[in-house]
Order: sequence, then C-alpha cells, then structure tokens
Amino acid sequence: MEQFTVTPAGSSAPWSMVPADLDVEEWAPTCEGRLRDCLDLVEVETAALARAEAARFRAIADAFAAAAASPETYVFGPVRSGEDAEFVLRAVAHDIALRVGMSTTAVRTIAAQADVLRLRLPRVWERFVRGEIAAANARVLADVAMGMPHEHDARFEEALLERAGRLVPGRLRTAAQVVRERLERASRQERFDRARSERRISVETVPDGMAWLSLYAPADVVLRARARIDAQARRLAAVDGEARTLEQLRADVAGDILTGAGTPQEVTATVFVTVPLLNLAGVEPARVGLDVVAPGGVAPGGVGPGGVAPDGVATESATLEGYGIIDDATAARLFADAPSFQRIATDPFTGVRLRLDRSRYRPSRAQRDWVRLTHRSCIDPTCAHDARHTDIDHTTDWQHDGLTNDDNLGPLCRAKHRIKHRTRLRVDQIADGIIRFTSPTGAVRDHDPPPF
Repeated sequence: MEQFTVTPAGSSAPWSMVPADLDVEEWAPTCEGRLRDCLDLVEVETAALARAEAARFRAIADAFAAAAASPETYVFGPVRSGEDAEFVLRAVAHDIALRVGMSTTAVRTIAAQADVLRLRLPRVWERFVRGEIAAANARVLADVAMGMPHEHDARFEEALLERAGRLVPGRLRTAAQVVRERLERASRQERFDRARSERRISVETVPDGMAWLSLYAPADVVLRARARIDAQARRLAAVDGEARTLEQLRADVAGDILTGAGTPQEVTATVFVTVPLLNLAGVEPARVGLDVVAPGGVAPGGVGPGGVAPDGVATESATLEGYGIIDDATAARLFADAPSFQRIATDPFTGVRLRLDRSRYRPSRAQRDWVRLTHRSCIDPTCAHDARHTDIDHTTDWQHDGLTNDDNLGPLCRAKHRIKHRTRLRVDQIADGIIRFTSPTGAVRDHDPPPF
C-alpha cells in the first residue's frame, strides 16, 4: 500500500505514516484523537515543568538558609559583620553556580524570588508548587512585588492570583505593574527615584559579527535619544542614491554618535602584533591582531590573532576582544585606522607568549595585555565578565610563593576575586591553560583553556 509521510515543521523525523488510499473521512477521527492526546500531553508536561521549577526554587532557597546556619563551611572564622554574612551568601551562590552551570547572579535572583513567593505571596507559591502557575509567571510576580512595601502584599496577590494562571508573562507583568501602581500611589516618586538609580547599559553578543547594545535609562532620555537618531536617519534617507533602509540608517547613526565618528573623540584601535619567536629570525610572517581603544587609552575591545601561515593555510580568524570572530573587512578597517602598534613575542609552536618578569608582584603591561587577550573573559566558570575590566589575579597567591608569570596569572572580575580571597574556594592552574575551581563543598569545574 502506498504511503505518504507527515512531518512536523522544523523536524526531520516523521510522526505519522498515512496510507495514500485511505479514506480521509474514515481516518480523520483517528488523527483528531492523536492530536488531542498530544495537546493533553503538552499541558501535562508544562505543569510538570512548573512543579520541577518550584522544587528547584525551594532547593536553592533552602541551600542559602543552610549556609547561613553553618557559615564556617564557606568562610574563615566566625561571622562578625554584615560583610561576613554577605560573603557566605556569595559563596553558596557560587557553589550552586559551579554545580549547575549557572551564573551567580541567576542563582541569587532565584533565591530572592523564592523568598518573596514563599514568605509574601504564599497562595501564588502554592499554585506554583502544584504546577498551576508557570515559572515565568511566578517570577514576574516576585519581581514586581520585590520592592513593594509589605503591607500591600495581600491585596496585590488577591488581584493577580487568578490571572497568574492564564496570562502570558508580558501581559501579567503589565497587569502587576498597574496593580502595584494603584496600591503605591503615595510612594510613586520614591519608586521612580529608585528605578532611576539602576540606570545602566548592557551588551549582548550574537553570531555573525553582531551585538545588541541596550540602554536602561529614564524614559524621557531614551525617547529623546530615539527622536534624535530617527531625525538624522530620515534626513539621510532623503538623500538621492541612499540605498540603506530606515532601520539600517538608524543603527548607523546611533553607532556614529556613540563612537564619535568624525570627531576628535572617535574610538580608534591599537594594533597588537603577535610575533612567533622564529619570526624574529625571519622564518615566518607575523600574525597581526587589533585592540580597539577609546580616547585616553581605555581599551573597550580588541582583535586577536589571525592571518595566513607560510604554506597558505589560513590560521585563526581575526577576533574582536570582548566579542569573538569578526569578518576580514572589519578587521582591515580597524587596522587601517589604528594609531599605534604593540608587539608581543610568542612561542612558535604553541602560540603562548614567552615568559616575562618573575621578580616582581605587579604584572607588566605586556603580561596584563596577554592574559586578557588570551582569556578574553573572567576565568571563573560561572562568569562571562569582559577580561578588559577584571583584576589580574595570582592563582597561587604572591604571599604563598606564587610567581608573577603568565602560567600563574588569570583575569578575575572584582566580585569573583574577592570570593577567592574571602572564602574557602580553591583555584588551581593545572595544565594546558586549564584553571580548576573547587568549591568549599567539593564541587569541581574547569574553566575552558585559552582559544590559542
């Protein structure tokens, strides 16, 4: 009997084989029954997922409570101050993050949300535990309630309890913000001031040489910035021969404004020329990389090694420090605009920078540059903080006979650097650039070695 295959969109595996000569009206009830079974299963598994998330929330919150009850597991000596207690919380968050592959910020966020749900929104918590409210919605209510005075908790929960089980997270967040606004009218200015104090920018890298730049700022500032960008983009769009779309023009205008294109403050690039030792004897060509540098010498990004080997085989692609691989045209443009060059000698076979000063505590400029170029981000496995804005840490501490050399140095963000020195966390450089982190409770995780 001839058959045809029904394949779900986006899948390579068929879920049904249907006889080609089967009467459609006769077969339809069977198909409809299977569809209903699948839809019912989606609901069952979604509820199970919510229950599992609630259990994870509880486990993380309980771990924080247990750590607070026995702080000596994580820190040296008794807890005598609020700062000591804070390092206990940082240490347990880091321990969990090492074990499950999360960031410490994400772990602490879940712990805080779990506390709000369990202590302040108990009915929402009960439904979350039963799988009747999705984790995303439970987190929305916890986030909105977190900064709200506790006297509004009961009315806030009552107004949103039923909607939490049926609205999508975006709509629920809007509804929750409206409810909170009505409950807190007297403290509106205080809330606005608190929100304004959290203003910041963030960068999210995406594939193919692109990234998102987000600005969290007062609404009037953002809207005025958008208006300026839009006005300039529309003026350019009116020029004869302009082929870019309006959205492309807006992006280009914003980029030009922020990088100071065409002004004395324009962000330029410093070139790092990575030179294998044999090249000093004329054996092979140098590999060239770039480091983007803002006016005043502050380096917000850079480009690592790339080029072509003597036999014509391509070596590593050019990489933008703080991002990753970029296209050759962008690398060439940054190279052409670079005002200065810096050479770093490397081993001809491994590409690792040759050893420098062993006699002093503070790393040299070349060592700092090399460590940050090779690691690119904080070496802590739970962190992706840009290496350009980190401390250069002695893995084996200087006071414990640690050497100021590249195989004993690594970039650690300030938060992880303080955890390393204030808690029982152990960090070791073992081999081939691999750095091992061992938590006070025995969780072990290795940092990825440098990419070259």
